[in-house]
Order: sequence, then C-alpha cells, then structure tokens
Amino acid sequence: MALKFKYKSKDEIPTEHQTLYVERDGAFVLDAEGAVDGEDMERKIASLEPERNTARARVNRALVSEKLQPASAWQTRNTYFGRSWPLLTGHERP
Repeated sequence: MALKFKYKSKDEIPTEHQTLYVERDGAFVLDAEGAVDGEDMERKIASLEPERNTARARVNRALVSEKLQPASAWQTRNTYFGRSWPLLTGHERP
C-alpha cells in the first residue's frame, strides 16, 4: 500500500502509520526527507516563470543583435579542416 503524503486530520491516518506523520500548517504530512508537496512545487515553478521568460527574451535579443542563427541551425553540423563533423553535445565520446 502506498503512503499518502497529506491528511487533513489525525483520525484519517491509519493507526499503523501515525508515527510517520507530523503536523504542519494544520495538516498532517508524511515526515520524509526530500518530500515536497505537489502544490508547493507548482507554486515555486510558477514563481520562476517570469525569470525564465526574461532570460529567454535576453538571449533572443542577443542573437538578433549579433545576427546569429538560432542554436538549432548550427548544432547539427560544423565544418572543420574542410570536413563536416557532427557537433558534440557532451553525450558522445570524441
């Protein structure tokens, strides 16, 4: 049986699992290291969206001002020493 992350009251928690839960903000949550409530994670992701959009716009402006091609245009092939080589992305071994 999978453990539920959050219960509204202590009465809802099965008796054999009550020692695994602690009270936080009026609810009983599973006391597990690294566990994060899904709602909290969604709020954190949403709060970072404006920052991500600002960074994306800054990169796009830099590409336009330097008259550079989008990354997808030059990541596929590059020419060195008169020969076309696949660009290594870090996942391949040279």
